[in-house]
Amino acid sequence: MIRNEISKIVKSPYMWGVLLFCILINCGILCFENTEDFSSSQYKKVWQQFLSEEKNLQDEIASSKDKAEKYKQNEMADKEKLYVRFAKELEAVSTYNDYRQRIQENAKKITLFSTFTEGGFAEKNIEKTAAHFKKMKMVKVDAEPSLGIEKMFSTVTGIVVLFFVLYLGYLLFVRENETGIAKLLYVTRFGKRKLFFAKLAAHIWGTAVAALIFYGCNYVILRERYGIGDLRRSIQSVLAYRSCGSELSVGQFLILSMIILIFIMTALAIFIDCICILGKRALISIMIFFFCIIGCVLVYVQIPMNSNLNWLKYIDPAYCLNAGDIFGKYVNINILGEPVSYPVVVMAVYFLLLLISMICGMIGFSKMKEESRKSGLFNFVFKKNEKRFLKGHDSLFRYELYKVRKGGRVGMILFFFLIVSCFLSYQSHLIFDDEDEYYYYTYMKQLEGEKTIEKTNFIQRENRRFQSLKKKQQKFMEEDKVEDLMILSEDLRPVHGFEKVVERNNYINKHNLPAYVYEGGYVKLMDLSKENGILMTLGLLLLTFSLCSVFTQDYETGQKMLLQATLLGRKKMAHKKILVSVFITIISFGIIYLPQFITFYRLYGLVGITEPVGCMGIQSGMEMPIWLWLVFGYVIRLIIMLAYSGFFLFISNKIKSAFVTLTVMSIVIIIVFFVI
Repeated sequence: MIRNEISKIVKSPYMWGVLLFCILINCGILCFENTEDFSSSQYKKVWQQFLSEEKNLQDEIASSKDKAEKYKQNEMADKEKLYVRFAKELEAVSTYNDYRQRIQENAKKITLFSTFTEGGFAEKNIEKTAAHFKKMKMVKVDAEPSLGIEKMFSTVTGIVVLFFVLYLGYLLFVRENETGIAKLLYVTRFGKRKLFFAKLAAHIWGTAVAALIFYGCNYVILRERYGIGDLRRSIQSVLAYRSCGSELSVGQFLILSMIILIFIMTALAIFIDCICILGKRALISIMIFFFCIIGCVLVYVQIPMNSNLNWLKYIDPAYCLNAGDIFGKYVNINILGEPVSYPVVVMAVYFLLLLISMICGMIGFSKMKEESRKSGLFNFVFKKNEKRFLKGHDSLFRYELYKVRKGGRVGMILFFFLIVSCFLSYQSHLIFDDEDEYYYYTYMKQLEGEKTIEKTNFIQRENRRFQSLKKKQQKFMEEDKVEDLMILSEDLRPVHGFEKVVERNNYINKHNLPAYVYEGGYVKLMDLSKENGILMTLGLLLLTFSLCSVFTQDYETGQKMLLQATLLGRKKMAHKKILVSVFITIISFGIIYLPQFITFYRLYGLVGITEPVGCMGIQSGMEMPIWLWLVFGYVIRLIIMLAYSGFFLFISNKIKSAFVTLTVMSIVIIIVFFVI
């Protein structure tokens, strides 16, 4: 049975395409990312030169620091950062014994002053750490490149692997249920229990093979880009892992990290199986998975390392997927006041996750029936309105809208994204980025409106006042009058904000513009800031989830062949599906951007909306009214979303699978957002 389930994976027409796509995404990111602000070729060349010439370590450290300082003075940032990094790696090797000795000395100091902390976690942790490192006298470190090893277990690679593992879960537990094959398999002599464990074994096999393929690609790419060095040297030779508490070579470290990573991936794979079984349908399963990822990322980002809840961060998949940190950094977790080794905690937590997921999955699978429109998670939300929506309808457009709403759970998706959009818009309540912006806003609110002689005179008076204060400041500095300078500095706090007002006034006079307009709210609505980038990404994800079933639903239910044989089954049906997609896109656009517009209207107001754009200091379209400029900006965004909808419909119609389309497009959107 296991061989048969593995055969289903291998012979799947889309599996190899999804695998190749995920590999290309992962390899593309590894090949082109540049998080260190210097090129990989420069890094590799510097290390090759050092190793070939066998230079003295201390001399090379001093030389690298001198070069970094020289490049800093010449404003050559890439070279500066390269030699700073190179010096750090060399210095970490040369000072490793001192580093280990300091740990033991700190333990002795804490022990001497532990009267009031006796028995506490901090004291126990220090003592355990010191005792552990005391045994590591035989560790010998060698100077060789570290970046290749540090980047081996990339979190991005882990996320891409998880998406592929999710697709395997779909093939094994959802696909057969959607196509109706499951109801035949459930009545076989092997029964549901044996079938469940066979699918589980096949999924574990697929997960292990996928992990080996992806991280094998990582090894090859990183070896070429940065260099790996001698695998026989101690792992403490690698800068990021000098605090490793085990006497391991780099090769042993990679193997051990790979083993625990596969174990974590296995636990997560079984958890994904549980999601697929409970969700029953592709859309529901991937939505639950997607929300779980968001939750993990929020835990990873929001919880600081010094928090009492830092153990949640340490066991978070977003942290654990970088498996190098599990063995590469010596950490003890506070478990009921006792310091417990981090790898032990990780193994225990993910074993527990594996066990619970397996039990829940087995129970859910044993009670599983063929996929039904009346069954499945969250379907109860739409039962009450179903009859009322269908009553007396004879519109093809309405019928297609019903199919999308019912099959794709669009109502639930739109509601969820509306909540997220409102939350993100509310988070933008901070009007001013800094103090200078606040004073600039204060002055502009006084001047806002039609340009008059009184406003011009006001600006001139303020300008003379600040010039006088600056002269006094200079005088007090020469006379070293500290108290007077402190008092005067309070009067000069608005000066930088006012300087922006003067620039705006000069601009308005130069171009003969009629009014003063504070541009803060308008610019934040239209610029390409991080916030707007997040909103656009959110909008594209909303369309991805909402439109996935427009074309794929007919293919997956087998209705496509029947509909094509009808009078309206081809062109007219396709036209109505496109109209439904346009309708959903417009609603999605409103859900994403209307909360933002309302928030900014409440915070900034829309004073001067009829004035020319040039009044905000914007050269492009200077004579265009601000309201038209806003409309133009929102129309551009709507066009982008409509264009994406068209592209998404084309892809989904070609792929013919909602799950594959969702997986592929979600990966593309998320990766593009993080890369750009």
